[in-house]
Amino acid sequence: MPWNRRRARLNEIQLQRTNGTLSTQLLQLREQLRNKESYAAGLEILLRQRNERIDQLTAQVDQLREHSRHADEKAEHMAMFVGLMLDLNDAAAAKQSVACVMDGHGPEARTHQCRIPAVAGRK
Repeated sequence: MPWNRRRARLNEIQLQRTNGTLSTQLLQLREQLRNKESYAAGLEILLRQRNERIDQLTAQVDQLREHSRHADEKAEHMAMFVGLMLDLNDAAAAKQSVACVMDGHGPEARTHQCRIPAVAGRK
């Protein structure tokens, strides 16, 4: 029986070593898990900040697009107004040319150099 006790004692020592090794590994794995959880939490914070910044920039882009659309509409309105004014100026110049020709002022009427004021009552 001394062999059985000795063998039991060796098995106990071997189990204690294995237990110590496994305890050490468990502590290391818990530490690694804590580190990874901390890293994941940091990444979640960065992701939240990034998404907030993306939302801000998207809102700014939308605002600038709206501003651009209003500016384009205003530019089109102004272009129509300028075009109307040019049409009126062309009509006035044509009317003046006709008046110069009708009054017998000759070739200068064709070059729009005739600047005779309209007579009151003439249409």
